[in-house]
Amino acid sequence: MKYISILVLLGVCIFGYSLKMKPYPDEELFEQKYRELSSGRQSKEYFALRDSMLTSKYQIQDIGITIFSLAALLGLIFKLGKNSFKSPKSKLTFVLVAIGLPFFSVFGYVFDLVQGMYRQEFPYWADSLGIPLAGAPVQLFLLLVWSLFHLIFLKGAEVNSYKIALSKSHNYWLIFLSLLTTLLLAICAFYGQYWYALPCALWLYFYLSLAAVQYQKANT
Repeated sequence: MKYISILVLLGVCIFGYSLKMKPYPDEELFEQKYRELSSGRQSKEYFALRDSMLTSKYQIQDIGITIFSLAALLGLIFKLGKNSFKSPKSKLTFVLVAIGLPFFSVFGYVFDLVQGMYRQEFPYWADSLGIPLAGAPVQLFLLLVWSLFHLIFLKGAEVNSYKIALSKSHNYWLIFLSLLTTLLLAICAFYGQYWYALPCALWLYFYLSLAAVQYQKANT
């Protein structure tokens, strides 16, 4: 837990440092050049302008939040498991996690779009957010089907707070999903995309917990 506390503090410090930074060295100059482009709807020129003038403020800010969030989440899981990495202790908790994960994942997707708008990642003349947002309900439905389907691994198993260890699992499907999710988590964390990294971390916990239950089922 000591190392987790250090990571939490590190994330807070990095985030605090980013608050002192400006998104552009000369914001007035950026807005002036932005206005000159807007009338011609020159999207390529806008992206080039933004990339050339954008500071590392948002990148540093996102990395700080990512470190803080993942460390805090890890600490919470360990605390709930009484200083060990354990699966949920009841089928009801598994069901709640399976239902909550899709909502959390889709929220990350929506957050990414809205944040991009406020950070001026695309010009105001670009297509409305309504088009990509329209896909959110479809994503939610598919993810709900996906997560609830995997509750089939609880059938005939005694659910308890089991210690999680992927090396003990013999369910190759859950191992594959866990490894794939770990890769996605690492990529999102590397780029500071906490809005995707956090859902990935929770999906990983979900798969590892199911694997732990399967291991106990196979050895009882």
